[in-house]
Amino acid sequence: MKNYKSFLKLFFVVLVAGTLIVGGIYMLFAKRPTESESEKRKLTEKPEISFTSLLSGKYFSDLQAYYDDTVPGREDYKEISANILSRMKGLPLNNLVIYNPVIIRATDEPDDPEDEGTFVPRQITTPVPFEDDDPTLLPTKAPEPTEFITEGPTDIPTKETDPVGETQTPDQNTSEPTATPEPASTATPEPTATATRAPSPTPTKAPATPTPGKTPDQQGGEPAIVEYPKDGAILYGDRGMELYGGSKSAMKRYVAAMEYIKDRCPDVNVYSMTVPLSSMFFLPPSYKSNATEQLNDLNYIEGLFSSKVKVVRVYDTLKSHVDAGENIYLRTDHHWTHLGAYYSMKKFAEVAGVPFVDISEYSEHTREGFVGSFYSYFGMKELKSKPETFTYYISPRNVSVNYYSAENFSKYKDVSEAYDAYWLDVNTANSYSIAMGFDNYLTISNTDAGTGRRLLIIKDSFGNPTPSFLFGSFDRIIMIDPRYYTMDVYDLIQSQGITDVLGLANIFDHTTSGFVKLYEYVAQNR
Repeated sequence: MKNYKSFLKLFFVVLVAGTLIVGGIYMLFAKRPTESESEKRKLTEKPEISFTSLLSGKYFSDLQAYYDDTVPGREDYKEISANILSRMKGLPLNNLVIYNPVIIRATDEPDDPEDEGTFVPRQITTPVPFEDDDPTLLPTKAPEPTEFITEGPTDIPTKETDPVGETQTPDQNTSEPTATPEPASTATPEPTATATRAPSPTPTKAPATPTPGKTPDQQGGEPAIVEYPKDGAILYGDRGMELYGGSKSAMKRYVAAMEYIKDRCPDVNVYSMTVPLSSMFFLPPSYKSNATEQLNDLNYIEGLFSSKVKVVRVYDTLKSHVDAGENIYLRTDHHWTHLGAYYSMKKFAEVAGVPFVDISEYSEHTREGFVGSFYSYFGMKELKSKPETFTYYISPRNVSVNYYSAENFSKYKDVSEAYDAYWLDVNTANSYSIAMGFDNYLTISNTDAGTGRRLLIIKDSFGNPTPSFLFGSFDRIIMIDPRYYTMDVYDLIQSQGITDVLGLANIFDHTTSGFVKLYEYVAQNR
């Protein structure tokens, strides 16, 4: 018996040691992935060794990040974990499932140290010149803005008086949220656009298929009324949605940051576009108060702007197309569809007074089997068996695009053909990246529009599909994401002859402190 116990101990020691050794060898020498299908991003690249990075220790920290982020078989491990944890994280209620019931984003942020007071910019430092590897693309000396502006409008009007819905009582089981009156703002004269082409009518190729999961009766009845958190997501039928919660102090800081850009660049037209979440339109009746809160905050933030910044209100535009049964929001992903981006860019072109190419001139393409962020982020495994069709559009315009590092302006990639074509090799799970790629690039698109206008878009991931629909509207479109952009924004505006700046993000990112502080950071000059 004693020998038997000793044998068992030795056996387990050898088994554990052998497993660790074999596993370690596998982890070191197995092929490491370069992209995450579930997280829809490129994984950390292996760092290049240099004397400076060795001396500072940065090489070893970057190498550790590389090995941590590129574990062989990571997608299989994540799927196993999602299957195990999804029901532990989700709270099922009839055909409704609440995910991640953790209060992270609340309507108010009483502990926010910047809750009161106005935005005070940090001290502006001397801009660092770009590393100019293409003199024709990046002029080292900033030209006068008039060099790039033709006869296009420069005096942008204040705010359109878009109607909002009629007031309803909270207990009414209607399909749309109630609305609060939009704060009034002083209007300035409408611009006299010199567009060579008037905005076109409703596109002829827009699909008119009702979106699955739209109405409660299609999903087997109304879920029970429960208390719910101010953050997380819900699964309703076969549609995932984010629940909304924002901070008015964060809204004020975002507005102040955009107006500060206008103050620093008075000759540049500045616009703001805040995009509603899909939960604005698709929540079941018992959750309409969350949609109402979202609409009230949308009205509030849009009403905060002075006449210096032009608000592009897209709620009414998107609502009309959702009501018509068009596919405006993805149901397995938190983003809008490319069609939703198209309608919003059409609205922006009308406000900016630039020509706009109708979607009937685009080539339409589809991908089957798309399952987006609600599966990968929240573990909604129910959606894995209910994929959707992903539709995207290829622009007819002649475009070249340059991809740069958002940290040091080193060139990453040049694309001379259609803007969208380069990204068609992304896997199905990353289909939303078609058109622009991923968020961590600075992109410069040069078009044949001939309008004399140049646009800078400061965006979150909702902005990714938007440039494709503006290739006939602006001669150059530059896109930056404040989560990754670390250079001087005013140097960028000046050296590129920017005539128009658009702040574009979903309402979460315009009303919560984390992302808003990044907008402030960009506005103050990094």
